[in-house]
Amino acid sequence: MQALPAVPSSDPALDKRWKALALVAHRLYGAGATRVWLFGSLTRGEACDTRSGLNVAIDGIDEETLAGLRSELQAQMRCKIDLVAMSDAIPKLRNGILACRVFLAREACQPAVLARLLPQVRRDDVPRSLTVMRDAAVLDVIA
Repeated sequence: MQALPAVPSSDPALDKRWKALALVAHRLYGAGATRVWLFGSLTRGEACDTRSGLNVAIDGIDEETLAGLRSELQAQMRCKIDLVAMSDAIPKLRNGILACRVFLAREACQPAVLARLLPQVRRDDVPRSLTVMRDAAVLDVIA
C-alpha cells in the first residue's frame, strides 16, 4: 500500500483536515469507540478544500451518543463532520464505507501518523462516490 507524504504538506486545507481528524478520532476513542475509520474524499485521494468535511465511521458508540458528539466536534473543529455508527448504517451506506474505509488505530491519532497511513488512490480506481451511493440509499428507503 502506498502512503501519502508525511505532513506538513504544501496544502494548508489538507493539513487542517489531518489535525482535525486526529482530534476527532482521539475524542471518539475517549467516548468509547472500539474502532474508528475514515471514509470518503480523503481516502479516495480527492481534492480537499475548505468545504471538505470529515467522514468517520464508528463501532462501539450508538447513534444517540454520536448525535451529541457530532454537534460538539463540528463546533470545535469548525468543519462538517459526518459520523456514522456502523451498527445503524443502512446496507448501501455500510457497503460504501466498507469499500473505501481506512482504519484509524487509537495509536495513530496524530496528524503526521495519519498522513503516512492513508493510501494514495488514483481516481480511476474509485467506484462511485460515497455521496452518490448515500443519496441512492436514501432514495431506496424513501421509495
